[in-house]
Amino acid sequence: MKQPRLEESPIDHHIQAHILKKLFTEAGVVSFNALKPDDVQNSLFMYHMKKLEGRGLVERVDEGFVLTANGARWINYVSPEKLKPRLIPRVLIKFFIFSPDKTKIVLSRRRSAAAEHMNNYLLPSGLQKYGVSMDDSAQALVLSLTGKEPELKSLGIHETIFRYSDEYIHHALSPAFEATLDEGSFPEDEHYELFWASYEEVLAGKYDPSIAEFVRWYETGESFNGKTFDFTT
Repeated sequence: MKQPRLEESPIDHHIQAHILKKLFTEAGVVSFNALKPDDVQNSLFMYHMKKLEGRGLVERVDEGFVLTANGARWINYVSPEKLKPRLIPRVLIKFFIFSPDKTKIVLSRRRSAAAEHMNNYLLPSGLQKYGVSMDDSAQALVLSLTGKEPELKSLGIHETIFRYSDEYIHHALSPAFEATLDEGSFPEDEHYELFWASYEEVLAGKYDPSIAEFVRWYETGESFNGKTFDFTT
């Protein structure tokens, strides 16, 4: 049976959550009586058990029920206590793309409503693809963003935390890469617009204070490894 996508929840009821937690906590086969809560009717319990079986998360055996490999993998991916996605930093690959004379740098401008509620300008970036190495993800991303395959230089990995006034937090671990491109246009994208900006104006904070801080750190020539950028907006 095909493994369900990890980021999509395969459960839709608290009885299903109860069953999975119990099977995950107790090794081996768990009997019907040990699984079923006292206040739940047999028919209702088996209705939800069959749903979990149909989704490939639970398997019925002679002595009771066991967790399948798919079930164990999904619970391990989320929080076993709450069976909800874990709040973990995203891996967001970031690019410092310069013109050959280094007077300009590529920025990304949001086209969506997120520009009103988050930051409008940012460095070109994208999520690292699950199951693909960092370097291969970076090469694929820079090609999709710019339409070209420039030589990439790793600048290290840093941490970025944006804290918003309503307590929302954006938290990312960001491998950073440097590239040089001849000036020109970029492929169209429905979510972001890439454009060339004056390096000096970016450094002075014209577009976004966070971008200016990233660029100032780049100017120091130090590795990004171990550096944390913590912003409050």
